[in-house]
Amino acid sequence: MCKFFRYVMLSLILGMALLLVACSDPCDHSQITSTTVAATCEEQGYTLHTCTECEYRYKTAFTEPSGHTLSPSVFAPTCTEQGFTYYSCACGYAYESDFVPPTGHTYSQQVVEATCETEGYTLHTCSVCETSYKTKVHSALGHALSATVHESTCTEEGYTEYVCQRGDLTYRANHTQPTGHSLSTTNVLHPTKAVVGRMERHCANCSYHFTVHLNYTDVFSNAYTSNPQYLAKGVDISYHNHAPSSAGGYDPLNWSVIKRAGFDFAILRAGYIGTKDPVFEMNYTDAKAAGMDLGVYYYSYAKNAEQAIEEAQELIGWLEGKQFEYPIYFDMESSSCLNHPTGAEETAAQRTERLTNACIAFIDALREAGYYSALYCNNNWLVNYLDANTLKSYGELWYARYQRDPYQKQDMTDEEFAQIKEAFQISTDDNDFAWDTQKYGNQVGLWQYTEHGVIENSGMDQKVDFNYAYKDYPSMIKKFCLNGYKPIEKES
Repeated sequence: MCKFFRYVMLSLILGMALLLVACSDPCDHSQITSTTVAATCEEQGYTLHTCTECEYRYKTAFTEPSGHTLSPSVFAPTCTEQGFTYYSCACGYAYESDFVPPTGHTYSQQVVEATCETEGYTLHTCSVCETSYKTKVHSALGHALSATVHESTCTEEGYTEYVCQRGDLTYRANHTQPTGHSLSTTNVLHPTKAVVGRMERHCANCSYHFTVHLNYTDVFSNAYTSNPQYLAKGVDISYHNHAPSSAGGYDPLNWSVIKRAGFDFAILRAGYIGTKDPVFEMNYTDAKAAGMDLGVYYYSYAKNAEQAIEEAQELIGWLEGKQFEYPIYFDMESSSCLNHPTGAEETAAQRTERLTNACIAFIDALREAGYYSALYCNNNWLVNYLDANTLKSYGELWYARYQRDPYQKQDMTDEEFAQIKEAFQISTDDNDFAWDTQKYGNQVGLWQYTEHGVIENSGMDQKVDFNYAYKDYPSMIKKFCLNGYKPIEKES
């Protein structure tokens, strides 16, 4: 009651004050303007009357609020979110209602198999929202590789091809270089002075082939070589180097001992006109079995080209079926050859021409038959009886000359001889060719540097000739299919 009383008293006092003001400044409110305020959803409408002369105003013509005009929007539930209806009025008023629970996920299962590089698992995927998760996860399998080896060919590299049996992986490794062609001669026509020869070369591993045309000088070279060091060491052998057998004939040599003593080749005497050396066949068989490279010399009694050709034909028959890695030598050194075959007188120049032609005739006959032929000659004959320049330019030369021969003991003690012998066998730098170079120019292919060689425990009955080879005769002869070496037969 007290509060209400105070409120009434305060209102009377305020009213009296306003009356006093009005009285002091009276306004007849003749300038009234009216404004209509429309009702809203929540507020009533009315007409507002305002005096333009003072602040006096009042309201009339009240209307009720219109109320909200709601528009519903339905939001369906999802797998994880509830559904509801959203009601909204144009005035901005809104609210949610009519709630519906979440539907929950609807999962389907997919088994994903493991691959070589990816894991396997079971994939659970919601058909509505596509949310997914994995179970039963297991590791990748790794590659199951199979390897196929592709060998190198003549022109293409080799490799190992790896292919995974469970996937698309393939790769190459272990690369190897092409082998290159393995060439062999399958046909040969030996050149002559009048005919150009040829060699047909085929690869043993593929179809590659070509033909090489050969001039006479491509195959048969001259005697010269600029090689300062010998390539092989050898002996030359005849029946004179064998001990007579108690049963008749001759004891064999121990070719294995000769081979182990550092000798690579032997030049065997085939014989002389009408007579084959009695140890020729035995030495050929035994020396071949010991791994020696072989050549042949024929001791000539020919006095002219015709007789030399007869000797050549006889020798060709003896060589049939055999193979030789060193030249077939014509041995011109018999004093009987110096006399004219008819006993006629001749000048020294005529004799030189006759004997030189005999050498050439023999060499030509052997070459025509497919042999690498050459001349054996000592220094005396080469200087005094033969045309050295012609012969050394025409073909190979096996040159016999003994200069400062350490195998000739002369007045040396046994100890001195042993020391010189050892030194000579080891060293090839003793300048024994210095005099030859000064006299003839370049070095020759084969040099017989002593006739007093000794090979202990070899079975030799006496001293033997030692030789140095300054050309690679085995390679030359095999390359051109000479001396009994035949072209291979190409498979069809």
